[in-house]
Amino acid sequence: MSKKYYHIIIALLIVLNIFSWRLWWEKPPLPPRIDQNETESKKHRDRGMSRLYEELNLSDEQTKEFEKLRKEYFDTVFVINKDIDELRRDISPENLKSNDSIFKEMGAKKALLEKKTFIHFNELREVCNEEQKIKFDTVHKRMMNHFNRWSRDKKN
Repeated sequence: MSKKYYHIIIALLIVLNIFSWRLWWEKPPLPPRIDQNETESKKHRDRGMSRLYEELNLSDEQTKEFEKLRKEYFDTVFVINKDIDELRRDISPENLKSNDSIFKEMGAKKALLEKKTFIHFNELREVCNEEQKIKFDTVHKRMMNHFNRWSRDKKN
């Protein structure tokens, strides 16, 4: 190759190097993270609950009982999830044997969470009259299919 081509290649490499460094140092800002703030989350949750109340055609007394049971349930779930998070922080990558007891305790907490959820839905169902129980069972089944992330057939 002649010197002319070497000079062109070197000039091209210098330009590409400068361009890449410029991209490195002046990279465009990341798009803002989409956070669902607490009020939006609460609005969404409230819309879902009011839709459930309408679908079941709950009386004011039943609605109050539902709200009381939901508050008790979420208070309990909050504590259990907090315990699970604390256990997760205790997991150490250095010692796998000591992690076994932590995993067993986490499993027990997860099982307790599932049991509390099952009991909670049974308590909600007991608030309903016979006609509402049929609708509740349909809605409950639809919800469980929707939230089951391992299910292959997500039928509504």
